[in-house]
Amino acid sequence: MLSTGSEDSREPGKRVGPRDPYPWYTYWGPSMDQFVTSPLFEGIFPEDYLDRNLADLKHVVEVVESFGLKPIFMGYERRYVPEEFFKRRPDLRGPRVDHPLRSMAARYSLCTDQPEVQEHYQALARRLAEEVPGIRELHIILHDSGTGFCWAHGLYSGSNGPQRCKLVPMGNRMRKFFMAIRQGLRGGGLDIPLVAQPHGISRPEIDQFFGGVPRDVEFTAGNWASWSISYPDPLEADRYVLSRQRETGRRCLYYQQHFFGFDGAPTSEFPLPYLLAMFVPARRAAKIDPVTALRHE
Repeated sequence: MLSTGSEDSREPGKRVGPRDPYPWYTYWGPSMDQFVTSPLFEGIFPEDYLDRNLADLKHVVEVVESFGLKPIFMGYERRYVPEEFFKRRPDLRGPRVDHPLRSMAARYSLCTDQPEVQEHYQALARRLAEEVPGIRELHIILHDSGTGFCWAHGLYSGSNGPQRCKLVPMGNRMRKFFMAIRQGLRGGGLDIPLVAQPHGISRPEIDQFFGGVPRDVEFTAGNWASWSISYPDPLEADRYVLSRQRETGRRCLYYQQHFFGFDGAPTSEFPLPYLLAMFVPARRAAKIDPVTALRHE
């Protein structure tokens, strides 16, 4: 629970009381705009705040590499934007993306059908690649925790967005968004795997992804926290996604997200980071494959 007077990291200077815990959800899987900025967002987040976050990210990459592991940036994208921004640019307002049973205020993300917004995400990805070249994969979680596409089925407030983009096919919307990020990464010198991690996505939207987004953007199965809400048989959803991965020549990726929040991670998935950092070198010193050991502990 947030204490009285906590600050919403996505709305600098705005104080939130203990009865609005929703900003806590957006601390998990921070988006690219929490580390770097773009011409569109210049001044939205304080420069010293971004600099501190970017320094932390660079340090984490170094630590991960020191253990012989592969640094993967995983963030929720198209997170909600400070309302002050929309006062200046109401034309870029996208869907309502907060959870109305958890948030005490309506929060909106950008409309990614707007070319200026696509350029914004391309610029963020390019800057991130330039600043942190050690990143080896970029994973984007779709929906949940203050994120979402316009008119997506899984938005917690129901399918919503600007009327001007209501008829845009979801496959086209996803393709333009991911291609903007792909171009940005390459422009910054990184040609790395780009992966979509779905959350609250419908079967038609899965099909539109595989039918509309190029093969060099991958898609994970295994997000049970999402499947269990969206489908009566999560395993069937996994089998379907895995079959579409194979059909389209993509890697077969399976992602398991923890259910209980950060404190529950040791009992639901991999241990908390500091426990994992102790676990891996200890198993290597004992000449035990740490990945194999994780399967049995």
